[in-house]
Amino acid sequence: MGDICQPLPGARALVDSLSGKVNLGIITNGFTELQSIRLSRTGFQDAFSPVVISEQLGKAKPDVAIFNYALSLMGEPEKHQVLMVGDNLHSDILGGINAGIDTCWLNHHGVEVSDDISPSYQVSNLAELQQLLLPS
Repeated sequence: MGDICQPLPGARALVDSLSGKVNLGIITNGFTELQSIRLSRTGFQDAFSPVVISEQLGKAKPDVAIFNYALSLMGEPEKHQVLMVGDNLHSDILGGINAGIDTCWLNHHGVEVSDDISPSYQVSNLAELQQLLLPS
């Protein structure tokens, strides 16, 4: 799986546009070795800190513990200054909501929002996310 990873269209432009303006971190459900390979092969290994991987913590999204751990590594920022962006409504968005932070659902498949999970924001691609984060 590490050999076939490709960043989403617009990922490099988005990360570059945010670099130096905001702190970017990752919370991922998965295995440490695979996630490390993916970050290296996509060239994003230095763009994100912290990188919190569920295998290392023993907790996975949407468990609030993995979010709290990431927030502690970030120096406990004010929750209103944090945005969880994710493409999985049930792990990313529900987890962010449970952690008390704003969420943005990258809904690139145009799926209907669940009645019980309501993201703060919704975008269909990374260009829309960039516009949301850095309006012109």
